Amino acid sequence: MNFRKVLLALVAIGALLVSSCKNNEEGAIIPVNIAVSQDYLEIDSTAGTYSVQLFSNTPWKGEIVVSNPWMDEAEKFEADPWITVTSPDPLEGMASEDSLTVTFSVTENTAAALAEGDTLYQREVIIYFRSDRQIYATLTVHQMGGVLKPNADTGPKPVTVEEFLAAEESNQWYRLSGKLTGLYNTEYGNFYLEDKTGEVLVYGLNLNATAGDKTFSQIGVGEGDNITIVARRGSYNGEPQANDAYYAPLKVTVAEFLAAEIDDNQLYELTGIMEGPVNTEYGNFDITDESGSVYVYGLTSTIILGGSNDKSFSTLGYEEGDTLTIVGTRGDYNGKPEVMGPAYAIRAKGGAPAPEPDPEPELTKATVSEVIAAEVSDDVWYELTGTITDVQNTEFGNIVIEDETGSILVYGLTKEWNGGTNDKSYSEIGLREGDIVTLGGTRDEYNGEPQVGGTAFYISHVQGEAPEILVSTIEDFLAAEESEQWYQLSGKITNLQDSPYGNFDLVDEEGNSVYVYGLKVASDAGNQTFGETGLQEGDYVTLIGKRDSYNGEPQVGSAYYAAMIVTVEEFLAAEPGDDQLYHLVGTITNLAAGNYGNFDLVDDSGSVYVYGLTSTPRIGMSNNQSFPELGLGEGDTVILVGTRDEYGGEPQVGGPAYAVRPGAE
Repeated sequence: MNFRKVLLALVAIGALLVSSCKNNEEGAIIPVNIAVSQDYLEIDSTAGTYSVQLFSNTPWKGEIVVSNPWMDEAEKFEADPWITVTSPDPLEGMASEDSLTVTFSVTENTAAALAEGDTLYQREVIIYFRSDRQIYATLTVHQMGGVLKPNADTGPKPVTVEEFLAAEESNQWYRLSGKLTGLYNTEYGNFYLEDKTGEVLVYGLNLNATAGDKTFSQIGVGEGDNITIVARRGSYNGEPQANDAYYAPLKVTVAEFLAAEIDDNQLYELTGIMEGPVNTEYGNFDITDESGSVYVYGLTSTIILGGSNDKSFSTLGYEEGDTLTIVGTRGDYNGKPEVMGPAYAIRAKGGAPAPEPDPEPELTKATVSEVIAAEVSDDVWYELTGTITDVQNTEFGNIVIEDETGSILVYGLTKEWNGGTNDKSYSEIGLREGDIVTLGGTRDEYNGEPQVGGTAFYISHVQGEAPEILVSTIEDFLAAEESEQWYQLSGKITNLQDSPYGNFDLVDEEGNSVYVYGLKVASDAGNQTFGETGLQEGDYVTLIGKRDSYNGEPQVGSAYYAAMIVTVEEFLAAEPGDDQLYHLVGTITNLAAGNYGNFDLVDDSGSVYVYGLTSTPRIGMSNNQSFPELGLGEGDTVILVGTRDEYGGEPQVGGPAYAVRPGAE
C-alpha cells in the first residue's frame, strides 16, 4: 500500500472518530460508523468483476475519482471510465444494520486501444463513500498492466525491517532506519541494515533519488553508522533484499535548511559545530556552519524519529565545540526554525563503530541450588530457570528468581547477550513479578552472598499470572496490613515535594490522606521518573502501590502511575478492557450539550469519542454530571484518564473518564 493510500485510510478512520453523532430514539449519542471491508485492492490487467462489503449506519453516496491524474487522464476517464459500479446503481444507500455488497467491473488494461507511440500505464481510482458532511471511508483500486505513471504516488512508507521483509515485492517505496553493518562493497554500497526487529541486505545505495550508481562514497557513511534509506522490496534467489535504494536525508547547509518548508516527513543531514548552551539530558543545542546557525531540539544516539526523546544524548560523547553530523526534520516553534524529529546522530564522537561482542558463551543447565553450590567464576556460564519473586531495580535488571531448590539474586539482566556488559536494556524485555524466566549468567557473590552475575542475559520467559490489584479507598488502605498486595487508589496530589521521585500526600474527597513515597511513570520504569507523568500539585491521580510504613506511619510504597500515557492513535490500537487506564492529552471538539462531558478528543495522531468526563475520579461508577465544574469548553486542551471502551464496535474513552486538572492548559 503506498503512502497516499495509507493517508487516505487514516483520513477515513479519523473521520469515523471525529464525525458528528446522531441520537437514537432514547436520545443516546451514537457515533456515525461507515467502513469498507478493505481500503486497497490491487488487480491484474485483465477484465473482471470484484466486490467489497460496505457498512454504514448513516445515509451515504459514492464517488469515483482518478488517483493522481496524469495529464488528461481524468478527462479521458470521465468520457470512457474503465471501472463501473454495477451494484448498487446509483452508488448510494441508506443506513443499515447489515453490510452491503458493492460490486464493480473493470475493463482490460491493454495497449490495443492506444495510439501508436503512446505508453500503457498502470491506473488507479479512489472510491469515496461520503456522508452528508465528511469522507468516512475510501477504497483504492489499482489495476496493473504497463508501467507506473510518472506522477504515481507510491511512498515512501516508514516501516521496520521486520515489516519490510514481510511485504510483497512491488513498486512501493519504503523508508527504513537502522545501523549500517556488514559493509562489503564500498563502490556500490552493499551492506546490511539492522534495527531491533531484524536485518536486511541493501543491494546498493545511491546518494539520492536521482543519483546514479557508484555514488555511495559521496554519502559519507560507514560501518556502524546510523542511517535512513528509501528502497523497494526485492529479492534474489528467494532471499529478500532492499533494491533501488537511495539515501533518505538531503545533505544541506544550515542556510538551505532554514530556507526549506516545514515538513515532518523530509529528512535533512547537517554538519556543523555544537554551540551552547547545551542540554546534556535531551541534547538541545545550536548547530553552526559557515552559512548560519539553527537550534536542535533534541538529539538521540539511535533513530527514534517521531518517537519520544530517550535521553541518550550523553552516550554520544559530544561536547560544546565538537563537530558532528546529524539528521532531522525541518520544524518550527513560535516562528523559530528548529531541527526536530528528534534528530539523531549519524555516529558517536570519534566515529569508531562499537566493537563486536564476544561470542555467546556455552551454557550449562543448572538449578538455583547447583549455582549456589558452585565456585565463583567468570568463565563458567549457567542456564537458569526460575520465577521472578522480586524486582529490585528496573534500570539495571536486578531481580530475585526462585525454583524448587532455592532463591538467588540476579545482579543485572540484559535483553540479549552483548558481551557481558549491562546496557540497561532490562525494561525492554517486559518482565514482571510472577513471570518464569530463563537466563544465562555466572556464579558471583557480594559480601559472601551468592548471586548471578555476568551480566546475566535473557533467553526466554513464560508469562505468569498478573498480580491481583484491589481497587480501594484510602480509608480501607490505611486499615490494611502491610503485605505484597497491590492496591489501586485515587485522589488529589497535595504537598508535592520538590524532588524527582514524586513524594506527596494523596487526599480523597472525604479528606482521608496517605503519604506516597515515590511514584514511577510505569510499573517497569526506574525511580526518579515522576516528571515523565506530567502531574502537578493539585492534579487528580490514580496510582497502584503496596501498603507500607515508615517509623510506624502508613504510606504507599512501590507506587506507579496506573494510567498508561498514550497518543490517541496508540489508544485506538489497544484492546478494550476495564482494567487498564490510559492518560490522554488533546483538544475538545464536537462538545455535546449537557452536563455529562461527551465530546471528541483530538491530538496530532487522531481522534476518539469521550463518553463522559467528570471533575474527580469516578472510574467504574456513574457519571455525576460534574463536567461543568471543570470550566472546559470547545477548543480547550484537556488531560484526562479513562478506559479503552467501545460502542457498536466503535472505540471510545469510557470509565467515565476524569480530568486530571480543571481548566484549559
